[in-house]
Amino acid sequence: MNYKSLTTAAILFLAATVFTACSADEDLDSPLAPSTESEAILFRVDNPSSSRTSTRDFATSVTDFKVTALDGQTPYFSSPMDVFSTDNGSSWISTAETSWPANRPAGWKGLTFIAYVDDAHHGRYFELNDGGASFTGYTVPSDVRSQSDLMYAVAKDVRSGSVGLHFQNALSQITFTAQNNHPAYENVEILSIELGGVKGSGSYYFPKASTATDSKGNWTLIDSPNASYTINHVAVILPACGSNCKGEIVSLSHDTRTAGDNVMYLIPQNTEESAYIKVTARITLKDAAGASYISEEVTSIAVDWKEGQRYNYNIEWNPTQITFDVKVADFREISISTDL
Repeated sequence: MNYKSLTTAAILFLAATVFTACSADEDLDSPLAPSTESEAILFRVDNPSSSRTSTRDFATSVTDFKVTALDGQTPYFSSPMDVFSTDNGSSWISTAETSWPANRPAGWKGLTFIAYVDDAHHGRYFELNDGGASFTGYTVPSDVRSQSDLMYAVAKDVRSGSVGLHFQNALSQITFTAQNNHPAYENVEILSIELGGVKGSGSYYFPKASTATDSKGNWTLIDSPNASYTINHVAVILPACGSNCKGEIVSLSHDTRTAGDNVMYLIPQNTEESAYIKVTARITLKDAAGASYISEEVTSIAVDWKEGQRYNYNIEWNPTQITFDVKVADFREISISTDL
């Protein structure tokens, strides 16, 4: 395959603070005059719209990504180039240099830019295919500490000027909170949380349209629902409940993208039969001179995870049987309560 030659020019990466995504800002019916000079490609990163809740704050959490481009179905860059920020997204630095085509024929539709965040070396799953891209054969790491989101962006048919990259989330984020509502429990020490009976492998095909318009791709899952993921050494102690025996809700997950944040990033899917949550805890009784025992509770759950949404499972120790209280918070955050 013959790649287009790249001319030397500085790339300027700008960070936008508002959502003004541009993918095809110009009228494609108007002719674009050939240029005899190399015009630098300008990039910016668009934050998610303030009208919805993202699974994480892009501006404060992403420090690097990779970007490539297609001219029709032909790669414009020889390989994805690295882009990183050392000032929390205020400016971006590229490890390569490139520019817009110097000679652009009438009717030229422009370049399609495809970017992704290379957390945990996700680039080994990235492929260009059929004028688009995919994460092919992606497998969720079994070690929760190694999991991270798949973030991607598509800017379609951009012909000049600044290229806005609006990142979307391909996975579902699973977090946990807990509370001790049991009048007989002095405290509850959570030792581990296992979520299993789900699918853990598949291929994600990027949307062909710009992600600035909230376009999403689609998953093709390739295994049976037998994957399980465990957060070990949670080491969170829930104190005794108050006079009304409604305990404080304690967060077990922290979205820091670091080891120990107790956040799962799993493949979106739907199942009503196989999924479960198993919680192992040390229960200390109030009226038994500090006696304690290990409790292991397994509960079946119905799963209907969507990409780009956070699902928080609130684990409650109550004197009643196990129940579920499902609450939808907003577009991108779903809260699910579980009684234990």
